[in-house]
Amino acid sequence: MFDYRIKVEDKEGNCVLEADFEILVWYYGPRVMIDRTATTALVWCDDNDEHENWFLSQSPFVILDYILGKSTMRDIVLKGKTSLLHYDFKNNKYIFEKELNKEELLGFELPHEESYLGDVYKKKDELLKAIKKL
Repeated sequence: MFDYRIKVEDKEGNCVLEADFEILVWYYGPRVMIDRTATTALVWCDDNDEHENWFLSQSPFVILDYILGKSTMRDIVLKGKTSLLHYDFKNNKYIFEKELNKEELLGFELPHEESYLGDVYKKKDELLKAIKKL
């Protein structure tokens, strides 16, 4: 659990975030990942030939509610402090782009309003225990 070490750098190469993540939704690649404290989530946005765009959201209560089935992926993005970053395929790096306000967020294709976790993640009880230990 929490096997994916992710480091996010700014454009100058300074570390913005480094944490271990667990993938909650996988669909042709990771779509939602959370850190060990369930305070930070990476939510896939879109991609092209050079990179993937990700939302970096910090919304602890909404992320925990998502795991419990009380909120959606869309809630994570819209109800927290959300930034845009991209994963650069060529350099194998996550690079921080900018913080997004709500108006900017609404310009992106967001997760569906009904994007609940449901039964997609099979180790939910184990995950909740791991989070509570921290």
